[in-house]
Amino acid sequence: MKIYVIGMGPGNPDLLTGEAQHAIAHSAVIIGDARMTAMIAPQDKTIYTTIHVQEIKNYIRRVQKGPIAILVSGDVGFYSLAALLPSSPGYEVQRICGISSLVYLASKLNIPWQDIYCVSRHGRQASVSAAVHAHEKVFCLTGGTQTVATICQELCRAGLGHVQVTAGENLSYSSEKIQQGNAAELCASPFRDPSVLLIENTVSPSKAYPFYGIPDTAFCRGRVPLTKREIRAVAMSFLMIRPGQAVYDIGCGSGSCTVEAARMTMDGTVYAIDKNPEAMALTKKNVARFSLGNVIMLQGIAPDILAQIPEPPAYAFIGGSGGNIKAILDWLYTANPMCRIVITAITLETVGAITSYYAEQPLYTLEITQLQAARSRAAGRYHIMTGENPVYIFSAVRKEAPYENL
Repeated sequence: MKIYVIGMGPGNPDLLTGEAQHAIAHSAVIIGDARMTAMIAPQDKTIYTTIHVQEIKNYIRRVQKGPIAILVSGDVGFYSLAALLPSSPGYEVQRICGISSLVYLASKLNIPWQDIYCVSRHGRQASVSAAVHAHEKVFCLTGGTQTVATICQELCRAGLGHVQVTAGENLSYSSEKIQQGNAAELCASPFRDPSVLLIENTVSPSKAYPFYGIPDTAFCRGRVPLTKREIRAVAMSFLMIRPGQAVYDIGCGSGSCTVEAARMTMDGTVYAIDKNPEAMALTKKNVARFSLGNVIMLQGIAPDILAQIPEPPAYAFIGGSGGNIKAILDWLYTANPMCRIVITAITLETVGAITSYYAEQPLYTLEITQLQAARSRAAGRYHIMTGENPVYIFSAVRKEAPYENL
């Protein structure tokens, strides 16, 4: 049986492609939400109204004679329900593209869209502020409780109230509304579903630091030790963080590694953990200083506090264990056996505990690096090199996930 999955565009029937109109005209059964099915003349067709994947599958099983047209908003390849409808034996599925809200809004604004980074908060979790912090142009889909106002409020909390925002409501309809302003100005503006955002950040603080190893002077300092730039650069490079993944920073201290990780995981989340309230306060300052909205802070002792985190770690950086290194590692590997872990240590006791632990872990490869950096300081007309404390960096990776396969 033939099944068409049809991108209906932003909502105006005039924007349907000819191919989409032809497929709908030749389909006996139409499935889609009320907004989509209202775009077509019912004629003698059977219409089922739903947006739930399981209900769609159930309706398909009832159909004795097709073709079937499943109507989805926008384009079938852009954050679409179509991605949740895999092909099934006995059915011939054809996907027909439509005009996405991104393409439509860019056209209305007379701008190209190939350089726009896209995120969706329509039934999804994504850090919009992290994306805006890293990209000059970000397009965002809203939905449900994730409205134009709530997302602009998130931007303001991340220190991005100055960014330019274009909000579009009911695109392509007669009630279409497009409004521009900065995020602070749109925090209280009412917009109805469906709405979208184009966020432009031409002066992003992160543009100055698109790399590991942010200068120490860029961070707020306090009595809590700061992981030095050279150590951070090497430790973070061993983690090899991919965007969209969960990172645990255990013993976050001043938050310098939290900041480095948050910039790299982007729409993923960094969980910063420390038992010291002074460390938590300093980490909060540094997260705010870099306008990061994808960091969640938890004060407590690891591994007990880790049970409060809603997602398993893809990566973990351990800068302080409070003597609980074995229990912490056991917890992390129970949560995710594939977790990539990097640990820094300065005492021989911690070094011994880590090497002893991995000696009994045949499934993991342990790489040990000792790093001792020296920095120059001026002494009159001369410069003298002053050595920093040596630091051990442990990198542990599951043997079936070597670096060369990343």
